[in-house]
Amino acid sequence: MSADNGIYILKTTDGQHRVIHTQAIDNIFYNTNENGESINCLYAYQYFCNSKITRECNKALSIANKMYNDIIKHSIIEYGIRPIEVDYTWKDICKKAKEIATKKLKQIDEKLSIVVDNNSKRNLMYDKDELTNILASLNNKSYINIQQLFKQWKNEAFSHSSEHVKKSCISYYEDNDNEIILHTTQPGYFIGKGGILFDKYGEKIYESFGKSILIKEIKTWNII
Repeated sequence: MSADNGIYILKTTDGQHRVIHTQAIDNIFYNTNENGESINCLYAYQYFCNSKITRECNKALSIANKMYNDIIKHSIIEYGIRPIEVDYTWKDICKKAKEIATKKLKQIDEKLSIVVDNNSKRNLMYDKDELTNILASLNNKSYINIQQLFKQWKNEAFSHSSEHVKKSCISYYEDNDNEIILHTTQPGYFIGKGGILFDKYGEKIYESFGKSILIKEIKTWNII
């Protein structure tokens, strides 16, 4: 029986390299001729949304090789390590995935209003639940995780400071297309000694959201 699996590196036009081990990767090319698309963005999002992310090709290959070596100790990888290069940014893929999922949900609701067979209804409800979860992920996941990461970052940045110093720090973040900007009255605390905290959380933010981080100082005399 075919394993139908491989290690895949998705390269997007915004410089992201997303690495996964999965089966049935052909799904991301399913029904692409209908809309003249090169990939099915809904499937691409499902496969790669929780992947390992880096901007460096060599690092992506290193991640892929480690996955490969770990898996072949106890299993097989039928298709080895393969790159998939697409003419989309990750943001484009997410946007198109949301459009497709919304359209499919509408079609399912229309079918549910006329279908009487119980098995058909169960299958439609399963598909509806899956699409609803995908939309929830697209709409909410990043917002929640960004808040969590900045909370962790602030706690670590001020872990050796008094509560007064921590509370007196004003900070907020701005989420843009390609970068996240941290505005703060205490940039040095967030950067850390030798830039250790900036590097640590900058890497976490990039791995989670594919965006770079920039710190801008708030001048307290600008605050009214």
